[in-house]
Amino acid sequence: MSFRAPPTRTLALTALALLVSALLTPGLGAERRAGAQGLAPTLELVTQSPWVEAEGEWQVELLPTDIGPDATIEMTLFGPVTTRQTLAETISGSDLGPFFWRTDSPVRVDEAPRSDAGNIVLTIPLRDEGEFDEARVRVREPGVMPVRIEARDAQGQPLADLVTHLIRLPREDAELPASDLLISLVVPLHSSPSIHLDGTRSLAPAEATRFGDLVRELAAGPMPVTITPTPETLVALADGSAVGADTVGVLADMAETSQIIGTPYVDLDLLSWINAGRDAVVADTLSRGSEVTRGLIGTRPDVRTWVIDQPSSTTVVSRLHDLQVDQVVIDEDELTRVPSGPIPVSTGGWFALQTDDDREVRAVATNETLGRLFLTAETAADVHEFLAHMAVLQNQFSQDNRGFVFAAPDTWAPNLDALAQLLQLLDGSGPIRGVTIDELFETIDRTIEPGGSPVNGPTLVRDLRPTEPTDLGPLPTRLREVAEQYSSYRSLLATDDPAFASLEERLLVARSADLSTAQALAMIGAVEQEITDGLTEITLSEAAPITLTGRQGVIPLRLTNTSANTVTVSVELISDRLDFPDGDITRVELPPGDTPLDVTVRSSGSGGFPLRVVVNTPDGRIELARATYSVRSTFVPGVGIAISAAALLFLVVWWARHWRDTSRGSNLVPLDDAKDQPDDASRPTEPTDTAPGGPIDDDPADRVAVPGTDPDRGGAPNRRSRRSHRRPRRPRTGR
Repeated sequence: MSFRAPPTRTLALTALALLVSALLTPGLGAERRAGAQGLAPTLELVTQSPWVEAEGEWQVELLPTDIGPDATIEMTLFGPVTTRQTLAETISGSDLGPFFWRTDSPVRVDEAPRSDAGNIVLTIPLRDEGEFDEARVRVREPGVMPVRIEARDAQGQPLADLVTHLIRLPREDAELPASDLLISLVVPLHSSPSIHLDGTRSLAPAEATRFGDLVRELAAGPMPVTITPTPETLVALADGSAVGADTVGVLADMAETSQIIGTPYVDLDLLSWINAGRDAVVADTLSRGSEVTRGLIGTRPDVRTWVIDQPSSTTVVSRLHDLQVDQVVIDEDELTRVPSGPIPVSTGGWFALQTDDDREVRAVATNETLGRLFLTAETAADVHEFLAHMAVLQNQFSQDNRGFVFAAPDTWAPNLDALAQLLQLLDGSGPIRGVTIDELFETIDRTIEPGGSPVNGPTLVRDLRPTEPTDLGPLPTRLREVAEQYSSYRSLLATDDPAFASLEERLLVARSADLSTAQALAMIGAVEQEITDGLTEITLSEAAPITLTGRQGVIPLRLTNTSANTVTVSVELISDRLDFPDGDITRVELPPGDTPLDVTVRSSGSGGFPLRVVVNTPDGRIELARATYSVRSTFVPGVGIAISAAALLFLVVWWARHWRDTSRGSNLVPLDDAKDQPDDASRPTEPTDTAPGGPIDDDPADRVAVPGTDPDRGGAPNRRSRRSHRRPRRPRTGR
């Protein structure tokens, strides 16, 4: 089947008829024209009274759009709501509750009172007790009452409407005055690390602008707030641009009225670092961060308060307590649920977190639901919806001291107009008041365990949600190794150098939870490479042979520093045969270029031996250069001369005595020659004492001393003689 297109003339007549019909139908034509243009009649809430006294006037300011001058506007007041659930139903329009009051006669748009800005102004005067006044609406009890505002056309057909709420305060002379409900806004100033692998820094201009707008708006409002600035982000702001530097200056001024909480230099995964046994990393990162913040804003930040916005454990709470943290703001999602009724047990009060050793730390939980109303508000209607929610809670806790914490996300970019309204409304003049975290803890009541006595019952202790820590892999070990290298490298310079500050900061940033393990290891590797490059800039002269001609001498060395900075090194001298009168370790300052170093040595002997020279960092951990010199000594020490002289003397004496003994031995006469004597040749042979030259008389006086004999022994050989003499042989006889 096919359709035939209508003729062009027919289409033109049809369009003309529709146009005439629209023009002749009041209201409907306007709505259709608005619909054709993509617009619809609206009533926009510009502002309203946040709350009203028992005898006051509640006022609302409206901006009508595409609503004709002959349209009318009327208001309807409904009965008080007592819970946030019924409040939500009134906001959605599904159930506004019981009718309470309506405008006697609608007000024409062209006759309605106007503000200086040209907006329509409507008023509901209230009264409590006293004489009847038909011009005032009698509201006896404080509470939150829905107000519906409708715009209708001349035929009474609805064009647009909105629902807001009138908050009626208790009488000032009430017997039991209501307590204020406290609000504490925690605002982070945090961005991912701005420093790069090579040490350069860049913060996105959009981020700098966002921080600047936010800080200036917070500073302009009368409500005190709590700021948790990340020091690395503050450094990026201060160094990045004039806008960033101005932002840091405004933050410094805010420290007089608001609370600045000290935070680690970068965001840390506390659970994982503490689980890895690196508690010192947490303490060091917090200490460095607090120092940087103090230097930039001129005020010591609060380190007693900690905001936990990540998985945690009792061990983490214990370590924070060890760091003097005694009050904690924690994300509600990190806690286990507490059985409760319509209002959670812990709502609005502080409770306790337990440490490993059963100590307790005061804590408050962030309220995400209420916080979302505050943090995402964009219009005046959103602002007053938030106030209505808080007013319902304030009525429930009218005799208690309660408060709520709203923690903004790191990327919070609020509607500045809505934020300005909220800060102005929570300045302390009404029943809902903005305070710092410190004042919140000082004011709100503690939360009692379910079933406990409100007076002396035990404090509620809440449990942390179990969470497994992240495995940091090789990151802790590599960080420790390179940190030690940096410490040694840092000891080389006697003065501060920007290059060292960059290295140190990158080692701090490598701990950031915003970096993956791979990114952190890359950051550490870049630091290590720069350290290695810097350590190769110190060299020793070539090891040429050295000759010592005396017992003590000077060995000339030459050290070369190719860097642009003056450095301090430790020179160690090692030798088994040399002594060093000035010490074997010398600290030397090396300006750029060559530096001669004369080493005084004392030789303990002659000969050749090695001298090892090692150049280290001042702490002795890292070797910068090494050389071995061949030293030859020709010096003969005095002890050696004495020993040689004694040996020579001994040889001379021995030779002299030997020569003397030899000379005496040559004078002895052998006994074989006695047979040649003529007188006694025929005497019978008898054993007699003989001596060279003949027999010896028995008279000792007649005895003649013969060399080598003892006269007292009848001329026998002297036993003490060094030379032995042969016994005289008998004369031969014939056989």
